[in-house]
Amino acid sequence: MLSTLSDEDILLKISKRLKQIRKETGMSQDEAAKKSGISRYTLSNIENGKPFNIDTFIRLLRVYGMLSLLDGLDKEPRRSIKDKFRDQ
Repeated sequence: MLSTLSDEDILLKISKRLKQIRKETGMSQDEAAKKSGISRYTLSNIENGKPFNIDTFIRLLRVYGMLSLLDGLDKEPRRSIKDKFRDQ
């Protein structure tokens, strides 16, 4: 469960998973970097646990066909029961 990990450990876990996904798709670092519009050096850094920008993360997920992992982030937050009663 990610909620029990430090930010650094979460970053490392995501980085390792991105590398695994790339390999599962059969892409080299050069190919994945080119398709996502980043340098191979940047991708290597990401896969080795270096911090990266959210836009780079989105690009990689799109290239790997994994953008659906972000589904749910675009949903409206649930309203509390207190707010529901107040609006009536």
